[in-house]
Amino acid sequence: MEPPEHKKNIIENKEFRGLIRNVPEILPIIYRDDSLIAIHKPAGLLVHRSALDRHETRFALQILRNQIGQKVYPVHRLDKGTSGSRWIATLRGY
Repeated sequence: MEPPEHKKNIIENKEFRGLIRNVPEILPIIYRDDSLIAIHKPAGLLVHRSALDRHETRFALQILRNQIGQKVYPVHRLDKGTSGSRWIATLRGY
């Protein structure tokens, strides 16, 4: 069953829960210096693994780690259903 056209990027209906469409293999980097990176997180993508969504297999932190080849650490939270700028540290404890 296909989701309604207006729900293709933001999937909130229970019957489509966990389905992420159009999530890029790389995340757009808005800003980067030696200790911080700002990315654009699309709606529907978790920032990191969570017991609340055990079925999810794609996470912004993992995509970014693979993209830049180094460990990264979340600076703040952004809900799964929310898209927007997300700060990520390249240094632990930032």
